[in-house]
Order: sequence, then structure tokens, then C-alpha cells
Amino acid sequence: MPPDVVEDTEEMTAALHRALVEVFAVKQAGLPLAIVSEYAPGLDFTHDVQIVPSSGGAQLQFTKDSSLEKVLHSLTPQAGETAETDAPTESEEDVAADRSEEDPLHHEEKPTPIDETAEKGEPTESEEDVAADRSEADPLKHSESLLTYEELIASWDPSWLQVSVQDPEVLFAVSSICFLRLSIADST
Repeated sequence: MPPDVVEDTEEMTAALHRALVEVFAVKQAGLPLAIVSEYAPGLDFTHDVQIVPSSGGAQLQFTKDSSLEKVLHSLTPQAGETAETDAPTESEEDVAADRSEEDPLHHEEKPTPIDETAEKGEPTESEEDVAADRSEADPLKHSESLLTYEELIASWDPSWLQVSVQDPEVLFAVSSICFLRLSIADST
């Protein structure tokens, strides 16, 4: 990686580990490798994943706090979601208009917003998720279990550094993901 992208070798090592886990998780699931770079990264569920070199590249060993499903979930949009773009498609505009409570004939009258969770004593899990999504509070900001890169790297079996990336598709995916993740981290 160019030095203007990353100066911290431990950060680069952690990004490489994450990229390898994501690439081999996608391969293990039988999905195209392109999906790992199509979407902005979600939460990182790769910290507890051990990478074991194998004849096929790598095998992933998940702990009780990690799983293939969690890693894949952080890489792909939710079922039914559409990717966010600057300009919605015509069909997305139609769906938004259909769901809108605004009366197209009476723009001046604005209905008062309804707090859907206020009607019930106990909100459903889905309603709690919506409320959390709308909240500006960062649920990870006060996490006391954050590890330094040095501690994180020390928790991995060093054999993961022997994983072969000779497959051009894997090499390209790992390289582009590392660059993307480090560029995003550098800009924040």
C-alpha cells in the first residue's frame, strides 16, 4: 500500500486480515467475490475469526462471537433494501410516492408525524431497531472492549500470514478491499 494511504503497519495488518476473512467467507458461501467491494463495509465481525492456510487458500474458524452469517451480513445489503444512490430510479420514486402520507393535491396541509412506538407500551424488536437507526447516538462509542491493533493481531494464530493469494481473483479482491478499507479509515 502506498504510504499516503496508511502509515500504521498494524492498521494495515488488521485490514489485510479483515479482507482475507471477507474474501474467503464469500468464497466459502459460493458467492461472487465482487460483492465484497460493491458495498460500504458494515460492522467488522472478523476480529474473532481465525484463518488457517489450506490447499484451497484458507479455512475460516469462527468463535461463539463470530459466524459466517455475521461476516456475510456485514458485506451485503439487507434483503429488500436497495442501494443508496444520489438519484433514485423511477420505480424507487414510485414506491416512495406510494408509501408517502403526503396528499399530492393538498401540499399545504402537513400531517403531524406519528410516533408509532408511542401507541404501544412496549415496542416490538423491529420498532426498537427503527428507533435505534434514527438515533444519533453511537452504540459502539462507549464500548469498553475495544482492542488495540497490537492486541488484535496478537490474538490471531500467526499461520494466517501463510495463506496463499496466488489466485488472481483472490489477490485482486484482497488488494482492492484493503485499499478501500484503509482509504475509508483514513478519511474519517
